[in-house]
Amino acid sequence: MWGTPLSESLTVQMAFQISLQRERRILEETRPHEEKLKLRMQKALNKQSKADKKAAQVKIQQQEHKRQEREGELRAMARKIRMKE
Repeated sequence: MWGTPLSESLTVQMAFQISLQRERRILEETRPHEEKLKLRMQKALNKQSKADKKAAQVKIQQQEHKRQEREGELRAMARKIRMKE
């Protein structure tokens, strides 16, 4: 009677240790995949961020160019009006 509970508890402990070892192995196998995925996502995010910044710069440059063109046209119109007077 005394030997049965002890051997059962050892069997349970061994089974628990084996399951922990399996879980650790699975985690170690999946971790590199998750890290690779994380790196890919970070690279994609950085790439998109750079593209967004460049698009914003281009938009600002275009707006500045249009503003300068309008100012030039207004100066030319003002010059013509002054010459008529």
